[in-house]
Amino acid sequence: MILLKAGVDVRGIGPEVMLGAVILSGVFWKHGIPTVITSCRDGKHKDKSLHYIGDAVDIRLPSRFNSTANIDLKLLGEAREALGEQYDLVMEADHLHLEFDPKVDDKA
Repeated sequence: MILLKAGVDVRGIGPEVMLGAVILSGVFWKHGIPTVITSCRDGKHKDKSLHYIGDAVDIRLPSRFNSTANIDLKLLGEAREALGEQYDLVMEADHLHLEFDPKVDDKA
């Protein structure tokens, strides 16, 4: 299940990044972790962020990882493997940043 933080605006989110959120939620679910989207196109992000074109979402850092210092690298590796090469999953200071960012424009 994917939850939305109160106030998150999902208008304009691309289907590819939402598929990524679904894949990530499956990995989290296996470990008893809720998937909470905290930002889509709303909020303030870096210049040229993929948030602004609907290709990125922020996910709440699981509560048992109260800082990036104790994030479960095995869990992150499992999530990245499930997402595949077209997605980036980046640790930020207090959340996970998920973006659809294919490295080549290969639609094979």
